[in-house]
Amino acid sequence: MKTTVLSLLLIFSICAWAQEAKSDKTGKSKSSAPAKASTKTAAPAGDAATEAAIKKMERELWDSWKNHDNKAFANYLADDAFVLDDPSAGFQDKQTMLAKMNGPQCDVKSYSFSDDRLTWVDKDAATYTYTATVDATCGGQKIPEKVYCSSVWAKRGTKWVGLLHQETPAMTPPAQ
Repeated sequence: MKTTVLSLLLIFSICAWAQEAKSDKTGKSKSSAPAKASTKTAAPAGDAATEAAIKKMERELWDSWKNHDNKAFANYLADDAFVLDDPSAGFQDKQTMLAKMNGPQCDVKSYSFSDDRLTWVDKDAATYTYTATVDATCGGQKIPEKVYCSSVWAKRGTKWVGLLHQETPAMTPPAQ
């Protein structure tokens, strides 16, 4: 009896395996088992207009900082956004960023972006990375001239908002 049960289980397993192998080749599954998830995914992409809008909003945030005007921060940062632009202060929320705009002013003579790249996470989220070259002082202290920046933007409802922004000062390589 045990031999018969084991033989039937072996035959059933071979049939199930053969059916799965056949469905993999044809792309159609006749079994009720869920289809296997593919490990290959197409790179998500947004449209060029959205990419341009995200880049424009990022620049408007920098202009807002330069011009001592917190309107762009109020408009473009999500209520639950975090910013790390001053490593000594740690992560700051939107309310702290808005208050900071009314605090000691920074004197921003100029800034520029280079090496920028927008990478889509999915159709409603993207990261924007770039190198910023800055000529500015804050609280009488010269700030790093070159910083590596990254921002996460997401579509909430019909509006794109900044969720996270971080800046890493470029370091001078050690002498050889």
